[in-house]
Amino acid sequence: MLLIIIIFYLDHLSSAATTIITSFATFYSLIKTMTNSINANGAIIGIIVGIFKILSSIIIIFSVIGLFNKINEKNSGYGNKLIFISIFTFIFYWALKTLVNGERVR
Repeated sequence: MLLIIIIFYLDHLSSAATTIITSFATFYSLIKTMTNSINANGAIIGIIVGIFKILSSIIIIFSVIGLFNKINEKNSGYGNKLIFISIFTFIFYWALKTLVNGERVR
């Protein structure tokens, strides 16, 4: 049923296939993130950690899209872009270093 709706709203089969594959990959990644968080941290803390990881990844995705928009803006100068990229790189470095649940956390 979902396949019929997607093909109906999307004109081409290739765009429908891309949407379906991307949706399944996203859903798999969300499930895998939650299961890994629960396995590493226990049930209650794992759910909280998994939710925060998903929320932080959504924020990072929107921030990167905003960064590309800011870089491609025609009204700002080169110096403004360089300062913005430097600040943004530092923020992403800190966020990824702090929020990634790896071997150092255990």
